[in-house]
Amino acid sequence: MSTALQLVNKVLRRLREDEVTSFTSSYASLILDFVNETKREVEDSWNWTSLRTTKTVTTVAGTSQYALTGVGSRFRILDAWDSTNNAQLVLANSAYFNYNTEGMGSPSQRQPYAYQVWGRDSNGDPYISINPVPDGVYTLTFYVHEQQADLVATADTMTVADWPVVLGAWAKAISERGEDGGQNTIEQQMIYKSALSDAIAIDEGRVHGETTWQPN
Repeated sequence: MSTALQLVNKVLRRLREDEVTSFTSSYASLILDFVNETKREVEDSWNWTSLRTTKTVTTVAGTSQYALTGVGSRFRILDAWDSTNNAQLVLANSAYFNYNTEGMGSPSQRQPYAYQVWGRDSNGDPYISINPVPDGVYTLTFYVHEQQADLVATADTMTVADWPVVLGAWAKAISERGEDGGQNTIEQQMIYKSALSDAIAIDEGRVHGETTWQPN
C-alpha cells in the first residue's frame, strides 16, 4: 500500500516537479487534494474487495434502531444476515416500514427479517432500522463496503489500487495548469479511465461476476 507522500511524489515526478518530504508547500497540498479527489472516485466506482468489512449488531428486545459504528457517511451495505437464524435480511423501502409501524398500529415483536438505513447518530454513523421489532437477542451481520477517510498525514496509507489514483491525480494537475509537455487533459483522462477499468476487472475476478462495469 502506498503512503500519501509516495502518491504525491509519484504525481510530482510526472509533472517534472521536485519531490517533497511534507505537505507544507501550497502545491504539494494541491496535489494531495487531487489524490484524495481521485481516491474517492476510484472508491466509488466499484465495491473493492480491500474495502469490504463486516459490522455486527446485537439486538435488544423492543429496540428497532441501531448504529453501524465506525462506518461513517461513505458506505454501501452489500448484504445483511440474521446470523442467529441463518436467514438473509431484506432491504425494505420506507413505505414498507411506515406501513408496519403506522398502518398496523402496534405490531407484535418477533424475529426481524427486514432493514433500512434511517438517519445518523452524533458521530455521523448510520442508523439501521429493523423490522419487525426484535423480540429478543439476535446477532445481525452487515457486509459493508466502507470507503476510507481522506489521506492527511504523509504516512497515511491508501487501501485501493494506487495506479489509477496516481494517473487520475496527474490528469487533474495537468488540467489545473493547462497542457503539460504535450500530455493534454483528454488524453490523460482516457489513460486514467483505462487504468481504472483494468483495476476493477482484476478485482472483480476475485469475486467473479458481481457486476458488469463500463467507464463513462
